[in-house]
Amino acid sequence: MRQEAKVEIVLANPFLSFKQAIEYLGNIPESTLREWTSTRKVTSYRPGKQVRYRKSDLDEFMERHVKRSYESILK
Repeated sequence: MRQEAKVEIVLANPFLSFKQAIEYLGNIPESTLREWTSTRKVTSYRPGKQVRYRKSDLDEFMERHVKRSYESILK
């Protein structure tokens, strides 16, 4: 497979694996992502036995749970 084709496949697939989601969220502990998944705090998808996460869903989750600094609140 040509390099260009590989890049297109990766860009076309908006889903992240469990390990990729951990890295994307800042290398959080595996147990944390498992808990968030089981309590449905984070939206996940299960094509077969694999758990997948959409990057856009993880972005929304992070936006909802961002802690603002005192300085940003004053602005």
